[in-house]
Amino acid sequence: MQEELNEFPDLKKPALLFFLLVPLLVLVFRSLLGYSGLYGQDAHAYLRYSDSLLDFLKYGERPGDFTWPVLYPLLGAVPALALGKADLALQLLSMLAFSGSLYFIYRTISLLCSKNGALLFTLLFCLPSSYFLRMGVNVMSDMTAIFFCTACIFHALAFSMDKHKRHIIPAICFALAARLTREASVIVLCIPMVAFAMQLARNFYGWRFFIAIAISAGLAFLVRWLNPNYTMIRSNLFDEWSPSNFFLLEYGSPGNGFLHYHLPNLLFVFTVFFHPGYLLLSAPLLFFIRKEDFSRPQLFFFLLPLLIYLFFLAGFEHQNARLNAFIFPSLAVLFFPAFMRAMSKLKRKFQWIIFSLAGVMQLTLFYFAFDDFLFANREEKAIVAYINEHYPSAPVYTLGMEGPLMSYGKDHIILSLDSVDVQLGMNAVVLVNIPVMEVQWKDRRPMKNWKMLQDSCNAKKVMSFDKGWELYEIH
Repeated sequence: MQEELNEFPDLKKPALLFFLLVPLLVLVFRSLLGYSGLYGQDAHAYLRYSDSLLDFLKYGERPGDFTWPVLYPLLGAVPALALGKADLALQLLSMLAFSGSLYFIYRTISLLCSKNGALLFTLLFCLPSSYFLRMGVNVMSDMTAIFFCTACIFHALAFSMDKHKRHIIPAICFALAARLTREASVIVLCIPMVAFAMQLARNFYGWRFFIAIAISAGLAFLVRWLNPNYTMIRSNLFDEWSPSNFFLLEYGSPGNGFLHYHLPNLLFVFTVFFHPGYLLLSAPLLFFIRKEDFSRPQLFFFLLPLLIYLFFLAGFEHQNARLNAFIFPSLAVLFFPAFMRAMSKLKRKFQWIIFSLAGVMQLTLFYFAFDDFLFANREEKAIVAYINEHYPSAPVYTLGMEGPLMSYGKDHIILSLDSVDVQLGMNAVVLVNIPVMEVQWKDRRPMKNWKMLQDSCNAKKVMSFDKGWELYEIH
């Protein structure tokens, strides 16, 4: 006998429930943990450009060029006018995008499968997903792009099912917004938007279609005007991509140094199907997947884009769980029928045992997934604070700390060991992580520059920090 799944009460306004997650995230991460969302070089680059856009909105100063799509820092700069801090605005934007992504995961599951179990599955297994939640509190464009992709796919899917005209404008606008936020969105949305376009081509939908095109064109023009040297279609996107990277464990390139991994790329990207850091129960749920779970909508809107995206990632030299997690919403939708099938075989008391254990395991996994981020965020602030206090005007040679020095530092001259020729005889400080450099940058320019400074400039160690960072004086 099959048991009904325990479910939360049906909510008339589920959007409000997901929106209320935002103040909770702010309270826990920003207020209690003091986590600003800044982790790594890319996050600080987004912050700097958002600050430049904020100056543009205040004083009319053009922000200059930016390496990546500019919609995320632009959307962060607007509320920063009121909040006064771009890092807070960008982190809030990621949190809003996280809650919005969960809402559209719930809506998509309800539309495609059933409302029964959809809210429970979303709140207990998607919300606390270690890698997904971690992305939702970081200052990075990933979660905002995920939100736009998830919203676009929902409206495109809904249009394909009910042909209702109200889905046309959101589907087109969300698709463009996703592309203007992160380039990888094109891979995820390619097949869904082709299916959507084929549906549109069969009928003429008048003013709604033209409004969507007008809004999209206006947004694209604004982004292009702010960052005129950025191209929507990058000719060099596949310069570093190669199928030979599918099976390698070691890579060496001028930009990334030497990288070594435990799994070949092709196996690593497919860990999304069984690693608990993505979807906790995905490994056991694999045994409950059935052929009927992959009907035409699931195939074209979720499974094929997911597989194409994973093969796309596997062709690059780097491995990053953050990039894998970009397709988490599709993963959640695909695993939901298996989840319902598995739970139906358990009695109610065992269902609650599973849910309780899952809650404890999710919190434990998130602690280990997030701890390094929190520690690095605090360590970056501590290191730069020390340099500000003891060397307020000294030039700083470094590799890997350029971003934090620009965000938290004073008016230091920052010299990257990877991109400058060292100047002998200059009073300066050098901030290096020697254990990392000796492995990743062996016999490369950063390590050669450090050796030159160490041998020729009387390098004297003045401070050691955690995780291998050391500060030296040179003369």
